[in-house]
Amino acid sequence: MFMTSSSPLPHSIGVVQLPFLHHMTLSVPATEMGRTLILVSFICVLACNIYGDSTEATRKLSSIQYNPGCENDPICKRVSDSGSAPNLLYAYSVGNDTLHYFFSTVGAPTFLVAKTPGKKQESLNVSWTDFLSVNDTNVKNSVKLPNVNYAFAVVFTKLYEYNDTNDHADFTSIPNDEWNWNIRDFAKQFVWKGLNTTELNNPVTVRTNLSMTNIDESYISFDWKLFGNHDRNTEVPHLEHTINDTQFNFLINNWPTFCEKSRFGLELVMMGTDGVKHMTNIEESKSLDDEYTPGVFTMIDWSTQSKVLASDTDESKQLGGYLQWKPVVYLTEERSSQKQTQAKHYDTMKADHSVIKSMVPMRSLAMAFFGDQLNTMTLNATNISFGLPEDGFYAKSNYTVWSGSIGYGTPPQDEISILVIIVIAVGLGIPVVLIIFGGLIVCIKRRRSGKGENILVNVAGTRYDAIN
Repeated sequence: MFMTSSSPLPHSIGVVQLPFLHHMTLSVPATEMGRTLILVSFICVLACNIYGDSTEATRKLSSIQYNPGCENDPICKRVSDSGSAPNLLYAYSVGNDTLHYFFSTVGAPTFLVAKTPGKKQESLNVSWTDFLSVNDTNVKNSVKLPNVNYAFAVVFTKLYEYNDTNDHADFTSIPNDEWNWNIRDFAKQFVWKGLNTTELNNPVTVRTNLSMTNIDESYISFDWKLFGNHDRNTEVPHLEHTINDTQFNFLINNWPTFCEKSRFGLELVMMGTDGVKHMTNIEESKSLDDEYTPGVFTMIDWSTQSKVLASDTDESKQLGGYLQWKPVVYLTEERSSQKQTQAKHYDTMKADHSVIKSMVPMRSLAMAFFGDQLNTMTLNATNISFGLPEDGFYAKSNYTVWSGSIGYGTPPQDEISILVIIVIAVGLGIPVVLIIFGGLIVCIKRRRSGKGENILVNVAGTRYDAIN
């Protein structure tokens, strides 16, 4: 709104009142330059109002529990026949509903998220004797949580190592024979270290036992981090996290390889209680901005429910779980764009539901939680490989870390930050101001010059009567 002063100044003043500034008033000269400054200021203030003043609901996050209900049970003090310790991590966050987060390396490493209604803390019940049993029938439904109205899980089923003799960095180009592949089953061929209560920080790190190899500091590990607010991870790729997700790092450190040109990859299985038997394909979204992850303009979302299947109501769009990542892995502990390579994903598996179900290991948290419910659940699988042609293979760094988010609802998407908006506004506004200001100066000078010439003409052309 514009207001006029009752006592005009030599140059008229336009006063603009913006509600975003909490009753502060901006006063600038009412010229074209002033209006441009007002526009630039308005854009900046609007950006601040949208990005800075918006409030997001938070969740109250519990502490992380290790092997809940088994603290004093001797069965959790001993390792399995393979030498692995039983590892089950559990936490929950309370908002309008309650989200329950699990991570376990009993069998195949599994991330699981379950949602229960309301703020009531449901009682988790783990039958540890059955959960750790070698009997497949006993494992089913050995981890129980009442009143679950949605749950999904991501299972790491296999670690692939392949001989990339032609340096293509592509699974599909490798001959399918034993000379070119070394495939390890996560559920059977890995030995996991146990944790103690002093290691229950956020994030929590679970590693393979070093006794698996003869090389010092050779291990594979998972870092698991929980959040109760909406923000970004402080380390690249700076994935955005919401109140409804967790994040992980998967690290292969100094791992022995079977050939000089080895590369690694993963087989993943995702499942959800969405009630459909096949998931949609993995979706890519592009951005013009690489502010958060230099050199990377793509986000990958793998969801248990597609945008097409969701109806137009906001509530239905919130249904489903997701795994989100950027197509990048880092090759040193100090992550940087100079030390990165590609995380390449492949099409989801085109196979019958029964075939994909058979890929879910019996010894896994997924089988212990869902049991025979898997027969009617959404299921699909995919592969991810690490590396680019001419990046020196795994042997160049002996270090590969991949980060992702696992959550419930709609995956977050990168948006242009307030800083970029201000830079764009100022970058576009200043040249306009300079052009207008320069034009005004030229006009004023010409106008003054024109008036001077007219005065001279009038003086020279005036006739005066002679003085007698």
